[in-house]
Amino acid sequence: MDRLLKQDKGDRAFVELLLMARSLGENGLETLEVACDLTNWCYCRCHCTQRNASAH
Repeated sequence: MDRLLKQDKGDRAFVELLLMARSLGENGLETLEVACDLTNWCYCRCHCTQRNASAH
């Protein structure tokens, strides 16, 4: 993990998320999964709404 934390971009951010999840204890990964699902849902909803609005 130390090697990945030294990188600037994606791998480092991913490791930081995993470390944060681990610090949350037993439900950390589940909490991270829900947060990612909600983020993805909001992102998709926003972009689909914009795409549909521009098509009309």
